[in-house]
Amino acid sequence: MSAELDRFEHACSQLQAPFAVVDLDAMWSNADEMLRRSGHKPIRVASKSVRCRALLDQILGRDPRFSGLMTFTLSETLWLHEHGHRDLLLAYPTADRAGLKELSAIEDEDRPIVMVDSPESLDVIERLAPSGRGEFEITDVLNHYIPDGRLFTRIYEGQWADAGTVPSLLRAAELARDDDAAGRLAPPIPRPTA
Repeated sequence: MSAELDRFEHACSQLQAPFAVVDLDAMWSNADEMLRRSGHKPIRVASKSVRCRALLDQILGRDPRFSGLMTFTLSETLWLHEHGHRDLLLAYPTADRAGLKELSAIEDEDRPIVMVDSPESLDVIERLAPSGRGEFEITDVLNHYIPDGRLFTRIYEGQWADAGTVPSLLRAAELARDDDAAGRLAPPIPRPTA
C-alpha cells in the first residue's frame, strides 16, 4: 500500500488543493455491493460520503435504484438544486434562516425536503456554540429535550458496530437483520431518557 500511496502523492504533487483521488474500482465495487444487498429497494445517496458532484451524477446514473440525494448542508442542497438535481433530502439540522427563506421561495414542485425534528430545534441550534470540531452537534440538540422528559430512547441489548464505512455499515445491517430474525429487535416500550 505504501508504494501505491507514494505513487499517488508523486502524481498529485504539482496539483493545487483542493483535489481528491478516488479509487473508482473500489467505489464501483461498493456501489455494486449496495445494489446487490438492496434488492429492489431504492438507495438515497449521501452527499456527505461523496463530496464531488461529478461522482454523484455518475452514481445516480449507474442504476435507477440509486434514487435521490441525502444532503449534508442547506447551502449544498440549494446549490445542487440550482444545478439541476431533484429529489433532495436535507437530513441534518440547519440554523441557516437565510437559506430556509431561499428554500421557501422555490416554487418548483420538486423543491428540496428538509427534515426537522421540530421547529423548536431551529431555535435550539441557533443558541448553540460550535463544538471543538467547529460543528453543531446533534447530541447537544438532543440534550435540550432531556430535562423535561421529551427525549425517548429504546435500549437495545445486543450488537455494537461502527458504521462509518461501507463494509462496516453492511456488517451492522447484517447484525441487525440477524437480531431481527431472532426476535431481538421487537420494539420495546419507549422510556424517557433520564
